[in-house]
Amino acid sequence: PGEKHPDTVMHLIRALYGGMECGRLFWNAFTEWHIKEMGFTQVHQDQCYLQKELPDGSFVKFVFHVDDAAIAQKGDAMWKWYQDKLRERFAYTLGPLRKYLSLDIEIDYDKQTCKISQRGQVQRLLSAVGMSTDTTRTMASAVPTARTPTEEDVPTDPKILRECKDKLDMEVVVGHLLYLQCGTRPDISFPLKVLSRFTKAYGPAHIAYAKHVIRYLAGTQDLGLLYRAGDPAGLQIFTEA
Repeated sequence: PGEKHPDTVMHLIRALYGGMECGRLFWNAFTEWHIKEMGFTQVHQDQCYLQKELPDGSFVKFVFHVDDAAIAQKGDAMWKWYQDKLRERFAYTLGPLRKYLSLDIEIDYDKQTCKISQRGQVQRLLSAVGMSTDTTRTMASAVPTARTPTEEDVPTDPKILRECKDKLDMEVVVGHLLYLQCGTRPDISFPLKVLSRFTKAYGPAHIAYAKHVIRYLAGTQDLGLLYRAGDPAGLQIFTEA
C-alpha cells in the first residue's frame, strides 16, 4: 500500500527468499511435511535434524539450515522413494557434499576419511579487517608469546578508544573467530576467550593480540578436522580448575 495506505496490513501469500520471516516459514513447511506426511522423526536436541529408518536397515538422515542440507542415506530403494516424494513437494538440486555453510569438505571414500576446513571463512575474515594483503603469516601458535592483554590495557582516554575502534572492529573479529572455532578451529579457543571480553572497549595491546591470531589463521587456512572411519567412539574432555 505504501504512502497511500500506511496503516494497511497485507496478507502474505508467499515468502520470498531473503525476507525477515522466510527462514522460519520454510522451516515450518519443511519439517511439517517430513514429519506428518513422510514419517520422519525429529530429535529434541537439534530441531534441524530429521531421520527415517526402516526395519531392513535402510535410512535417510539429514541436517539442514534454511534451504541447505547435508544428507546421509543407506538403501537404494528408500533413497529413490525419498527423492521422488521430495521432488513432488519441493524443487531441489542434489550434488556431492563439498561445501556446507562455509565448510570445505573433502571425502575420500577409498581411505574412508573426511576432512573439514574453512579456508573461505578465513578469507572473509581477512577481507573484513583489511588484512588480505598482509604477508606476515608465519605464526607458529594461535596464542601470542607476549603478555595476554587485560582490562588494564584498555585506554581511559575516549579519543584513543575511538581511534582503536577505527583501526579494528573487534566485534567483527570475534564473530568470525567464533564461527571458525565452532566449525573446525578449536586451536583458537583460548585467544577467542580473551578477545571476546573486549568487543566494546579495547586498546593497542588487544589489537596486536587479535592481529596475531588473524595472521596465524591466514598461515594455516587449510588446517581443519580429519575424521576417519573405524576410529573408536569416544569423547575426551579437557578442563581447567
